[in-house]
Amino acid sequence: SLHDALPIFIFIRNNSKLYNQLVTMIQSSLGTRFTGVVEIKKGKTGKQYFSTPNSIKWYTITFTNEQIRILLANNSITETKITEEFKQLLPDIDLIIPLKRQAKLYAILILISDKSTKFYQQEDITLLETVANQASLAIENNLYIEETKALTKSLTESQVQKRYVNELEEKNRNLEELFTELKETQSQLIQSEKMSSLGQLVAGVAHELNNPIGYLYANMKELQKYIDLLKQSEDGKIGASVEYIKEDIDQLILESVEGSEHVKTIVENLRKFSRL
Repeated sequence: SLHDALPIFIFIRNNSKLYNQLVTMIQSSLGTRFTGVVEIKKGKTGKQYFSTPNSIKWYTITFTNEQIRILLANNSITETKITEEFKQLLPDIDLIIPLKRQAKLYAILILISDKSTKFYQQEDITLLETVANQASLAIENNLYIEETKALTKSLTESQVQKRYVNELEEKNRNLEELFTELKETQSQLIQSEKMSSLGQLVAGVAHELNNPIGYLYANMKELQKYIDLLKQSEDGKIGASVEYIKEDIDQLILESVEGSEHVKTIVENLRKFSRL
């Protein structure tokens, strides 16, 4: 169910798999006629993940700045507003849930209901908004991991002193924000009667995640320490030490992966305990 899927999303490390899982879970739980996720990149629709791939024809759509603003400003958009503000979309769409984080729009979740159940209950919309918020956290985290791996792979002497330091500091701040917002999401779930049991599970997850996430953060600080040492060189050149730094960075990343596996084990054990 959607309730059980919430704590799982953050451990899906591939966004394509995450989108497919999201579509499958919503389709199964709500029994909609059609469920789909469409990626948004630079204001245009991109890759699609549909519950029934051949049921509708979808073309590339470019959104206006005003439409992007509306998607970022709303947690859900219902049929009337879709008809008024998004005339280029399929006329059958009766609910849009943006997958977003602050000023970043990753994708839109679109639903077409059965004619017999045209209107969604408010509790269903609220649950979908909560699911979208949790999925967006996972999406951002996956992008962060991919960017960090790519940055490490392309590491050069000039990048050490310029781009890498600034981006690493930004990623550290993002990691702290992700953990803070995970705890805020936990608080929102506990307040919902429909998700009270899930709230207890997420509370346990958030508590057990604290140490492993702190471990990951410490590794990032160690990486930053290396960069600070490099910046202190008189002529700005790393010389023979760059290979040592790359090796130690690789080791820190391997240790961080082990920490992530530990987080996964904690969650699996908690889920098994909840079934007793």
